[in-house]
Amino acid sequence: MLLAVVGRAHGLGGEVAVRVFNRESTLLVAGARLWLEAPECPGRWIRVIERRGDRLKLEGVDDRTQAEGLRGARLSVDRASFPVAAEDEFYLHDLIGAEVIDAAGRRLGVLEGLVASGSGEYFVIKGAGETLLPAEAPIVASVDLGAATVRLNVEVDPGLAGAERSDGSKG
Repeated sequence: MLLAVVGRAHGLGGEVAVRVFNRESTLLVAGARLWLEAPECPGRWIRVIERRGDRLKLEGVDDRTQAEGLRGARLSVDRASFPVAAEDEFYLHDLIGAEVIDAAGRRLGVLEGLVASGSGEYFVIKGAGETLLPAEAPIVASVDLGAATVRLNVEVDPGLAGAERSDGSKG
């Protein structure tokens, strides 16, 4: 499960700035064992020595040159490391590939991911085109992981999303 992507080197001692996908995560802490996939080298396990905000000191990365070589590297953990989600919670990764259906019963497409912007986080839904919808509790009516469906509390303009009814009919 992807936790962060390494950005620029920070300072001379090997620290790196990271883009963390969940700032409240308890998985990206000192002592954590992460899978590091860097653009120019094979993947390997690495340990976090220290975390300060959006900066990490990683085991074996001792100078700026080594840190610069990690730019673009992906930091992941084993899915089994995640805490069990509460009954009314879910992990985004569990929703990837789920069918998204609006309040009128129209199939909008498949949830492909999440994009963050200054104004919030948005579900990326691929159907006839690409639709972005706010990833917020008032928008989502229900999630059925077993059926791989996300039902929404809102109707989406069929022309906007290229939607079709869940029975296969258009609009």
